[in-house]
Amino acid sequence: MIFTKEAWLAAGLIFSLRLLNTAIATLRLMVTARGRSNLSVVLSFFEAILYVFTLTFVVSDLNNWLSIAAYALGYAFGNYTGQWIDRKLAIGHILLQVITSTHSISLTKALRDAGFAVTEVDARGKDGAVTVLKVGVIRKDQEKVRKIVTSIDPSAFVTAESMTPMSRGFWGNP
Repeated sequence: MIFTKEAWLAAGLIFSLRLLNTAIATLRLMVTARGRSNLSVVLSFFEAILYVFTLTFVVSDLNNWLSIAAYALGYAFGNYTGQWIDRKLAIGHILLQVITSTHSISLTKALRDAGFAVTEVDARGKDGAVTVLKVGVIRKDQEKVRKIVTSIDPSAFVTAESMTPMSRGFWGNP
């Protein structure tokens, strides 16, 4: 194998196509898990087209290790890129749970004043009584909630989990 300018250009094309293909595949899996079937169908279409083109370039010369390495690197970086895009798009909903032992009243008030619905649950933690605040938000708003919480109670324990709303509920527009 000779490392010509054309070989490097081909490897760059393969890397770029595979990165885009894998980023789309990663994003498709994430939106599918969040119940966005229409978007998933569109992404699947483009994912399949890119996969066929990219694979065609690679299998046309299986002795070209530069192309094979570019394909593998495109796959690796595509996963990262797809996750990055998903975080930036912030499609869907998320359930944030805030566990606090001392600031439940001020946290609840601040979150509600900011337009978020908060459900309070009294609980017992390792060291005694705590309050669990459940805040269902649109994913793009999770950073706003985190900032409010950390400004009032930097030691609050915050968890997040993906959710799919089934019916009703309040989805304010802070």
